[in-house]
Amino acid sequence: ARVQIAVRDLEQAASLRETDSETGGFRFATRPASADLSGASAGPAPIPETLIAILSDLQTANILMAAGTLTGEVETPGTPQLDAAVADLEVTTQSSAVRVQGAAGFGFAGETLPEPSPDVSSALAQFQARCEEALKMLVEQVRGVLNSIVEKLSGLDRDKVLDALNRIGQSAGLPDFGRLYQKAIDIIGRALNTLRSLFGEGAVTFVRDKATAFWNGLTSGKLIEDLLAHLFDVSGVKQRIAAIAARQDLEIAPLDAASGDLAGLEEKLKRTMSTVGAIATAIGAAAALLALAPISGQTLAVITAGAYVLVLAAAVVIGMDYADSEKVVQRVRGIGGIVSSVAKP
Repeated sequence: ARVQIAVRDLEQAASLRETDSETGGFRFATRPASADLSGASAGPAPIPETLIAILSDLQTANILMAAGTLTGEVETPGTPQLDAAVADLEVTTQSSAVRVQGAAGFGFAGETLPEPSPDVSSALAQFQARCEEALKMLVEQVRGVLNSIVEKLSGLDRDKVLDALNRIGQSAGLPDFGRLYQKAIDIIGRALNTLRSLFGEGAVTFVRDKATAFWNGLTSGKLIEDLLAHLFDVSGVKQRIAAIAARQDLEIAPLDAASGDLAGLEEKLKRTMSTVGAIATAIGAAAALLALAPISGQTLAVITAGAYVLVLAAAVVIGMDYADSEKVVQRVRGIGGIVSSVAKP
């Protein structure tokens, strides 16, 4: 009786997470159409808050599956896979509280403004240093997230990964599970669907092409740093900065304002990429828990690859948004936009 009460309470708690979140075409095909969680969106939510919601959903799903292993929904509870999944869950849960508390600070309202630069030369030097630091940090932050994902994907057949790239935004089939596992699968499907929705309607093909080009370049021996520098148009931004530095009509205020904006953007990107990394970890925990269920290794590998590929694509596109290298998502005023604000028309 106590187990049944615990199961009921877990299901009710998970149901509280089921809001009218933005969805698109990605879902696990384990239920009839009546279980489809798709709905209209009132408008794009800020990326940091959306990522935190995705992470929270994945954590909820992993808790449900961990509970399912202990209530007999799978045949082998108490395995090393479960121990590893619970360890990953603890890591992401502990760090997510900090992210939620810090989400309100993403706008950097109320921060103390630095003293104005004494002259244009000092303002320009500070601006150039900030630009260089922001570009370097952008590549490093995205690379850090991608390294762990690429390591996991490298163990899979290259063609399977490419197939997963081609299927971004499509459904994946799974058998029916027990009550807690089934609830978890529904929540995971919604979380991945919300992640895909970050790209925006009509941008899936563009994202797929960019992610595929990144993966092809990586498997052909190119360095992640070089691939990201190309995607983020680092050389183009540096040329624009050099052109600005050569101008004779620069003013202190716009240069100082841009330096402050770049500092804020760096902190925002660090938090965003930290959450993306936690999402990848949560997916790894989910894969370990799904491995305990009655599902073929082939099916699990395909689904796991699809989830990791989606996170990889999201990290690349978010990085491009922060760089302003392509007008895909346009949720942030990125480095390119800040640089352009310095020069007069």
